Amino acid sequence: TAVMRNARFSIENDQVNLHEYEDLATIRSRLNDYVARMHLPVGKGGLTIYQVIGELTRLRGVQAIDAAIGTPQDLTSADRGRIEDAIAQIDVARLASYYQHPWARSAIQSNDGVIFDTVPAGIKAMKATVEAQKQRVDAFNNRRYLVPIKGLEEINAYKAFFEVFNSQALCIDGAAIRSNFRYKYTSPARVLSRSYRRERKLVLGALRGAKYSDFEHVSSVVEDLAFQQKKILLEPVASQSEAREVKAQFDEIDAAQQTITEHEAKLAALNFTTFDPGNGAWDQLANALAYYDGILDQFEDWLELHVARDQLRAAHAEDFFDKLRGKPLAGIDLVGTWQKTFYQQWLSRASATVFNIKNFKSSYHEVLIQKFIDNDRRCIDLNAIRLAKRIRDELPALDVAASMRSSEMGILEQESRKKRNVKPIRQILSATKNLTAALAPCFMMSPLSVAAYLPIEAFDQFFDVVIFDEASQVCPEDAVGAILRAKQLIVAGDEKQMPPTRFFQADMEAGNGEDDVPVFDSLLDEAATIGLTNVMLKWHYRSRKEGLIAFSNQHFYDNNLVTFPDNGRHKAEQGRAARDAAVQFIHVPEGRFVNQRNTAEARAVARAVIEHFKSTPDKSLGVVAMGISQEEAIANEIEKFFKADPALEQLVKAQKQEPLFIKNLESVQGDERDVIYLSIGYGKNQAGVLHLNFGPVNKAGGERRLNVAITRARHLVKTFCSFLPVEVDLKRSGSPSFHKLIHYLEFARTGELPKVPGADAALLRPFGSPIEEALHSALVAKGLVVDTQVGCSGYRIDLAIVNPDQPSTYILGIVCDGRSYRAGETARDRDRLRHQVLEGLGWNLMHVWSPDWLNRPDEVLARIEKRV
Repeated sequence: TAVMRNARFSIENDQVNLHEYEDLATIRSRLNDYVARMHLPVGKGGLTIYQVIGELTRLRGVQAIDAAIGTPQDLTSADRGRIEDAIAQIDVARLASYYQHPWARSAIQSNDGVIFDTVPAGIKAMKATVEAQKQRVDAFNNRRYLVPIKGLEEINAYKAFFEVFNSQALCIDGAAIRSNFRYKYTSPARVLSRSYRRERKLVLGALRGAKYSDFEHVSSVVEDLAFQQKKILLEPVASQSEAREVKAQFDEIDAAQQTITEHEAKLAALNFTTFDPGNGAWDQLANALAYYDGILDQFEDWLELHVARDQLRAAHAEDFFDKLRGKPLAGIDLVGTWQKTFYQQWLSRASATVFNIKNFKSSYHEVLIQKFIDNDRRCIDLNAIRLAKRIRDELPALDVAASMRSSEMGILEQESRKKRNVKPIRQILSATKNLTAALAPCFMMSPLSVAAYLPIEAFDQFFDVVIFDEASQVCPEDAVGAILRAKQLIVAGDEKQMPPTRFFQADMEAGNGEDDVPVFDSLLDEAATIGLTNVMLKWHYRSRKEGLIAFSNQHFYDNNLVTFPDNGRHKAEQGRAARDAAVQFIHVPEGRFVNQRNTAEARAVARAVIEHFKSTPDKSLGVVAMGISQEEAIANEIEKFFKADPALEQLVKAQKQEPLFIKNLESVQGDERDVIYLSIGYGKNQAGVLHLNFGPVNKAGGERRLNVAITRARHLVKTFCSFLPVEVDLKRSGSPSFHKLIHYLEFARTGELPKVPGADAALLRPFGSPIEEALHSALVAKGLVVDTQVGCSGYRIDLAIVNPDQPSTYILGIVCDGRSYRAGETARDRDRLRHQVLEGLGWNLMHVWSPDWLNRPDEVLARIEKRV
């Protein structure tokens, strides 16, 4: 308390230096915003800026064209696929000679199925109709008294005539009657004229529709008759029968013309007016139809050329097709040109609405990252200072409190001065709980200590939170007391590691052998069933080489752990997967498992222990045996070496910081060393028979024990075994944990992890994106040796340049801002902690930012070469 009161803190109140927190929040927001915007799915198409930059990188040597595309962001993946498939079918030579195609004379620019069905049939039908019409008109024009039909003008004149008058009107001399009505029948006395009455009757008889006998009406009819006859008649028809023939003949012509007009409307895209009009009435149509009829065999070819245009039109991008047709296209990649055009326009719009990549400068961004790193570390240090100050400020006044004997400070002061009759700690803590909590806000106790020293009457829900670590080894009944003494509960543990047991204790006393290991439900198991919020801590730090955790990650954690590759290059040879030297298999063929122990294997382990301390005394070592008898056998063999040469014992004991331990499966959880020797022990008996009873590993919870045993090392695991995994017939055992043990032995022997069905396909690709592929090609072209996707878990180093002076290591790791970078959920994960871990594993790292690579690739390569 005195120390805390007299401490000098660098801050005087909570307001000082708060601007550092504000700066940190601002920078963090900007870094997170960069990642969010680069990987934000845009529009219906769902593409991201990062993906599009990757595609443009892939298409760097392809030329785009100035063609309008409607809304690129709304083209879905399916839309783009259909367009690209259609464009891929285009014959470049045919597109280049587009305007030389016979059908280019038409305006048909679609592969519509209706067009394919109707145009050829329509041409055939229209051609037949026109030819028949020409014959009808020729026959009609043979009548010398009729005005010849040369086209629609004459047809319309005849049609207008017959809409008002019947065929009888053809026999009337309209001009003569009109003259009489104008000059002869002007007097009212005309009604007495027989010729007037006869001509009036004749005219009204030829009229269709309403008929009136008054002079004005009849006069107008006569005028109209004479006017229209002038357009169609050279002289009156001789007889009524012949007039009816004329009318019937014209009706056929009129009906046929209507059919021709309908055909012409449907086939307007054939551009009939561009053909030679000829001399006859229907020569132009006939010439056009004869032309198209002669090239119908090329019609399907023409339509196929427009498949891509139809797809583009649906996306309001047919301008791409139109801009290319008829142009010299030798050697052009049409699909690539479309993609480059599309992605450029997509990125242009996204730069205006989502993130302007042209304004991105890597130098500024990396300064921002460094500032974030410095501020983040500084704020963590400030948090410690602020916390200490807060605790200091909440302490009671010592002098006043101590003067009151009944106060908590007075009680504590009084008890501390006693020489005898000191109250039990349980009573003192009960009487001074508030003061004790102020002096020591964090209690670290075992569940039994909680029960012994913190009576529930005084400490019921007293603490804000209780945290259980290694909860997989805590029985629920042991935890209840501590849980009742807090308001909140945090349970931390690994359900894939050791469960609570009484191994080698009560069960051994009851006569059970090593094979009988009762497993109890743990606090962690219970917590998982009552609806508590579950958060998985994914980052794995202990293993300095990924191979140490690779097997467990795949077989126990479903590859959910994020592990980090070391800087060593584990090169594959002869087509085999790379063997990670961090996991080794030591075969002891002479070993025999007799009386629960394998003496030959124990001797081999002991010999290896001595060799380890002779060759690498700076590396700490632990030995894990599968059973207690094998643990004792190894200890005995090491003791023999010590007796034979006492100097060896001093050599081993010189490692004081982390001394050698020899433990069994049940007691090793929580321990770790640089190097672990794992002794299987179990093996063939004296008769050479391999029994598959491997003690606790075969039983429930055996896979947890195995997981603990193989994950204790930081640098190296050597597995000693007297049989080869290929000698085991797994069909003889139904134990999943035993199967995992044999798979682990095979992994230790070969260095190969079996492929897992359903594994993330992205992890199997040599490149995470086209950006990485292009960067790799550029670096290789400069003579550098570059490995890709270095690592064996979800996190990979995108590109790693091999050290030319030391080919077993990498001189530079390149991290892009793609899949692996984005996987970090916070700026601290992405830009500080991950780099901190990797640099601790020997990596020299450099970022390559996708906007930089797109806009300034030469500068990026120059920076990399300079770093190398």
